[in-house]
Parts: sequence; C-alpha cells; structure tokens
Amino acid sequence: LLALFLIKNEEKMGKEKLDDIVGMVFGGRYVLLLNAVFAIYVGFIYNEAFAVPLGLFGSSWIRPDETSSSSFAQWEGYVVPFGIDPAWHRASNKMTFFNSYKMKVAIVFGVAQMTLGISLSLLNHIEFRDMRSVWFQFVPELVFFLSIFGYLVLMILMKWATDWGLAKKQPPSLLNVLISMFMSPGTYTEEDRLFENQEQLQLVLMVVALLAVPLLLIPKPLLAYLDSRKKQAYATVPPAAGSIEITHARSGDDAEADADEEEEEGEHDEDLSEVVVHQVIHTIEFVLGSISNTASYLRLWAL
Repeated sequence: LLALFLIKNEEKMGKEKLDDIVGMVFGGRYVLLLNAVFAIYVGFIYNEAFAVPLGLFGSSWIRPDETSSSSFAQWEGYVVPFGIDPAWHRASNKMTFFNSYKMKVAIVFGVAQMTLGISLSLLNHIEFRDMRSVWFQFVPELVFFLSIFGYLVLMILMKWATDWGLAKKQPPSLLNVLISMFMSPGTYTEEDRLFENQEQLQLVLMVVALLAVPLLLIPKPLLAYLDSRKKQAYATVPPAAGSIEITHARSGDDAEADADEEEEEGEHDEDLSEVVVHQVIHTIEFVLGSISNTASYLRLWAL
C-alpha cells in the first residue's frame, strides 16, 4: 500500500524536498512494489502447497455423503489447478503423504539451489580466464554432484509422474535405492523399477562420481608443479659446451642477486604447497559439503 501511494503521488512528491529517509523510500518505490507483489505470491504458494489451503479452487475428491463421518471419497478425474488438493487434509494417510511430499520438495529445492551455486562459479572462472579451474574444478564438481543428487531428483520426479495404481506396481523407496546404489553396486533391491536397466545406470553414475574426485584433487596441483619446474628451468640456463667460464670476485651486488634468486625459489615452493593444501581442503569440503548440505535442506521439511 505504501508503494502504491508513493507511485500514485510521484509527480507531486518528486517536486517537493524530502528528508533523507523519506527520499530513500521514495526513490525505491518500484522496488518496494515488486517486493510486495513477490511476497504475496510466495506467501500464496506456501499457503496452498505447504500449509492449510484456502480451497479457492475446490477439490477433485467428492464424498458421496457429506454428512457421513467416513473418509471415503470419489475422485472426479481432474486435479486442482494450483496447490495441494484440500481433500488431503481430511485423508487418513495425511501425515504419510505430507511428510513424503515435503521431504522430496526440500531435496529438489536444495539440489537446484546448490547446482545454481556451482554454475555461478563458472562465471568467476571465465571472468578471470582460469580455464584450469573450469575443466578441473567446475566440471568435476558438477559431474560428481549431479551423478548422485541430480539422479536422486530425477527419481523423485519420475516417482511423482508415475501412476503406480494404474501401472499395478509397488513404488520403490528412493532412500533404499540410493543406499543400495553405493552399498550394493550393480544390484537393485526394490520390487519394481522406475525404468529399465536402472541398476546399470546407477553403476555407471557411481563410477563417474568416484572418478570425478581424483579429477578434482590431482590435476591443478600437478599442473602448478609442472609450471614451477618450467620456471626454474628457464631461470637457470647451463653454460654452452666448450665455453670458457670466467671467475671473478663476488661483489655485494652478486651476493644480493643470489639471495633474491633463493628467495624466489622459496616463494615458488610456498606457492606450490599452498595450491596443494588448498585443493585438498577444497575437495574434502566439497564432497562432504554436498552430502551434509543436501541433508540440511531437510530442515525445510522439519519446519
């Protein structure tokens, strides 16, 4: 309402001399309006999808006798256009459905957000023209993350999109599928599959994820070591064969030059060790963080 008031009276207020606080608010009136619209929109989504819906679109489940206390209802053959059907709040399996639904939504949002974060690092690498970080940091990170958690999101979406009653199949437990993917590679422990050859795909994804770890850990320090060796080779050029070596008394300038060379060599060694330590720490943090951060998004479900 404040943003609409400021926009409506912008010509009048624009000619007046406003104090600092009012002027700042007046200058951001359109931003305030967009924030307000977005807050209302997100609040509406949250209420209809995760809280107690208003029932603005009715329900696709109709009880034959509204006066009866029975929870039996008949489906009308369509779905509500927005949010969760209010009938779920009166269903006997309400808690089972909403716990599963909110847990999976939290994982989907979490994986999407972390994938966005990894993708944004690509912009930094391109900006600084660091192609080594593109191929040996961004690519292995994205491959590792999507091979495990991207596959989990794919299974969630496929499980949601399958009519298990119509297919006359038992929906698999995705948690058990993900655990068996690592504990029993190449085997499938659930009764029914989401798609054919699922265990073969899981084996390939697990191998790819494991190969991404050394690709993230080793190449950058190795290339830094090769660069250091190359710089040392260029810095020290041996005398040509058959040449005469002339010795002379060492002056103070010569001693200072030798000290500078030793200091530069020490800096190269220090830079190389920093690269190695940084890459080891980064690899460990990324692998463990991918698991712990995904689990942390379940706090959304808990809330």
